[in-house]
Amino acid sequence: MSPISRLKSIAARHHNGRLALAVSGAYTVVVQGTNLAVIAFMLLADDPGFVAVWAVFVSLPLSLPGLFVSSQIFPPDDLPDAVDLLALMGPCVAAGAFQAWVLWVLLRGRRLRPAEAGNGGNRPAEG
Repeated sequence: MSPISRLKSIAARHHNGRLALAVSGAYTVVVQGTNLAVIAFMLLADDPGFVAVWAVFVSLPLSLPGLFVSSQIFPPDDLPDAVDLLALMGPCVAAGAFQAWVLWVLLRGRRLRPAEAGNGGNRPAEG
């Protein structure tokens, strides 16, 4: 079973599963795509400037406490560039993934009974 068909079958088990999958999936693509772009820009550019602000912005609100904890564990002055990049981007990646999961849980609705799951949950099962 392919990953896409597996996700579709999981979404079919819930009342609003398709909507929840679309919203949380789109959010995941935006957040992780932004994080990858920021990492690439920070590694390849001579002066990345404030590009990391985008990673924090798209993963708000949980990225702020994560960055605070990360800055307490890894003070930015003492780190090599690669570890500094990990200390900056790790909380943003984790916050985005967690928030996507929370969106899925909040939007998916109630779990359908097996008879309802077969007809997409749109009408009561006959029988």
